[in-house]
Amino acid sequence: NPNLQSFALLNKTDHQGRDNEEAKNIIGEAAGIEYLDVPLGHRKSFANAAASGLAVTATKIGDEKAIAEANRLVNAILSFETK
Repeated sequence: NPNLQSFALLNKTDHQGRDNEEAKNIIGEAAGIEYLDVPLGHRKSFANAAASGLAVTATKIGDEKAIAEANRLVNAILSFETK
């Protein structure tokens, strides 16, 4: 399929340290994969939402940082759909 696109992002990222940057560089070297610079942090609210079968944006306890990260990811994906 010539229209197929592959994307990668960092999930469960650490808040500090070099691991995130090193992983980003490795992904950047992979042919045919577009790196989305919208990392998702290692947040308990993502796991809690998934355990309830919900998106982090649909939980009663609103983790604003997690919600913002999820929204940035959705917007990044949608920006590729409209190109």
